[in-house]
Amino acid sequence: MCGVFIMQYRAEPGSLDLDYVLREIYVLYTDCALKDPFYELEMPIRCELFTNAVDALIQKVDKSSKGR
Repeated sequence: MCGVFIMQYRAEPGSLDLDYVLREIYVLYTDCALKDPFYELEMPIRCELFTNAVDALIQKVDKSSKGR
């Protein structure tokens, strides 16, 4: 296992959700990985808090997009 996280997200053309999702994931990344004093760039992110937060974000976006 190489520790690489691959995310695929499909959005309709012109959707604002994709921009929002990517920005929120970046915020989560900076909060969980970059503020960790033991994290080094190019290291895999092994943080349950990050994983759970990304999962919750995706579920939130899925629910809001289905309501449209």
